[in-house]
Amino acid sequence: MREKTRGYIQLMRPYAAYLVPSMVILGAICNNEFDPFRLLLLFIIGIFIHIVLMVQNDYFDIEIDKQSKYVSKRPLVTGVISAKNALVLWIFFFLLSIGLTIIFFPTILSLASLLFILLLTTLYNRYSKNIPGMEYVLGAAAFACGMFGALTVSDAVAPLVIVISFLALIKYVFNVGISANIKDLKYDRQFGLKTTPMLFGVKMDENDFYIPKKFILYAFCIKLAYISIALIPFMLGDVSFFVYGIPIPGILFALCSIGILYTIYMILSTSVSQRDKMISYAGAHELLSYFLMPILLMAFLIENLNMFVFLLFIFGPPIWTVFSLKVFFEKEKPNE
Repeated sequence: MREKTRGYIQLMRPYAAYLVPSMVILGAICNNEFDPFRLLLLFIIGIFIHIVLMVQNDYFDIEIDKQSKYVSKRPLVTGVISAKNALVLWIFFFLLSIGLTIIFFPTILSLASLLFILLLTTLYNRYSKNIPGMEYVLGAAAFACGMFGALTVSDAVAPLVIVISFLALIKYVFNVGISANIKDLKYDRQFGLKTTPMLFGVKMDENDFYIPKKFILYAFCIKLAYISIALIPFMLGDVSFFVYGIPIPGILFALCSIGILYTIYMILSTSVSQRDKMISYAGAHELLSYFLMPILLMAFLIENLNMFVFLLFIFGPPIWTVFSLKVFFEKEKPNE
């Protein structure tokens, strides 16, 4: 029973469970939702969406994961959890997220946006290894997460919501289309799968990658667009570079942006023989990209909520990631 319980928890990948919920509640906050109870409900719905995404991903990729030594200990691969039980699990949380939305956020647009998220995540999980560019479908689902949070507040969406939602879209486009697909290139190619790096002509042998300049340019352009879009609210005066008269958001934004560009370089220049190192750089890059969102909202969060909420967005995810990996996986890095 203990092994099976741990298997179910691992199947849900709790170490990454902050991403989708954060997109949902940031969308709501940017649309002027400050009620703690409603934000907590949205956070819970966001966790349910995350569970659906993760369990579906493993369910559709069982046969592929069996061939990879890096994910051979996932619960569905080892048989600790059956495919049938995994199917029941994601359908259960699929229905539970819909039920909570109908009860607490009963508007047509909020329900429609949630169903759109669930549709896009299903399409991504089912076809991501067969059609290049499917990371844009997952990115659209992330965009819809921000919109879902906003639409539970009002049918009118604030410009700040659009910016945050676009950042979520671009974040997933890079994390999946660049970071994740690069590290999985060897096994994806063996299976005859089609991913974005292959489309750009990225190749590898036993010792290293061959990465065309056009793919490197593509990767940097994605994140330069990310940083540029994040600057828009500052330029329009929707948020401030200053807190308590000190340019703390501005300084943090600059440092975070530099870190994002540096980690892209390290991801693309790390040898295939140092896969663990690549995963570390990808993890750092993912966190820095996430940090940019609460940093740009720092003045807005402090003004409308408090400093504690901002600190929770910053320190909560890394602390939870480290904790959940050690407790539920007994390691420092996930099976990715």
